[in-house]
Amino acid sequence: MTSETAVSALVLDTIPYRDKDFVVRLMTPEDGVFSAMAFGARGSRTRFPSGLDRLTIIEAVLSHKGSGMPVCKMANTRNVFWRLRRDLECSAVASMLSEMLLLVHMESEESKLLFEFATTAFEQLDQGLSPGSPAAALHLSLGVLRILGFLPATVACPACPEGHQAQSYHLRSDSGALYCRDHDRPGAHRIVLTPAAVRVLRHCLTAHDLRALAVISDDYLPGSALRVMENLLPWLERTLGGRLKSFSFLRSLYAQ
Repeated sequence: MTSETAVSALVLDTIPYRDKDFVVRLMTPEDGVFSAMAFGARGSRTRFPSGLDRLTIIEAVLSHKGSGMPVCKMANTRNVFWRLRRDLECSAVASMLSEMLLLVHMESEESKLLFEFATTAFEQLDQGLSPGSPAAALHLSLGVLRILGFLPATVACPACPEGHQAQSYHLRSDSGALYCRDHDRPGAHRIVLTPAAVRVLRHCLTAHDLRALAVISDDYLPGSALRVMENLLPWLERTLGGRLKSFSFLRSLYAQ
């Protein structure tokens, strides 16, 4: 038996299939990330008047039959993020967030939070809020990990008095917990961070969104965020279970 549902979805990726079709990777608040077949999407302007482009929000009708891949019967674009197509740095940050969302395994409650987080991020990037693109990428990466439960809500050693500054900190790569060198347990897998790196982490993790991050007036933030991101990247990719190709592009852009 075939059923049809109307959904608002974020298009994370499109994969050409045969001559006129697409396999689209969609994200909805209810179902998270999934694939759908869009027959004729590369040629039909009747059922797909705006086409199907990645990093857009669409209103779509999905047809479900059994346990197979749903079919996208028709779609209209609701929101196009034009700056993400013109601005290379914003595009690199958005692509990195998209890659992360395609990699993660999310529960139903997490999918709703991640959908809201992603759409807000794309809207703010489209408004030109890219507060030093490495800092934006770090903020969004930490935000995804926090929603998934891999990072605490605060950046401080829980065993130290409030306001205490240690000489170095250890980020446990098995749990995402942060401890100072004196309170970390022996043998734990860790990433060593300087107080300056922890300061960057605190800015990027505690900022509510990119708008809040943009008002932080620290000239060191973009360059320091790039170094922290490079330090955390192996742990980030291992946690997500895949390589983030967009970060290499972002790093090359910032190096210029």
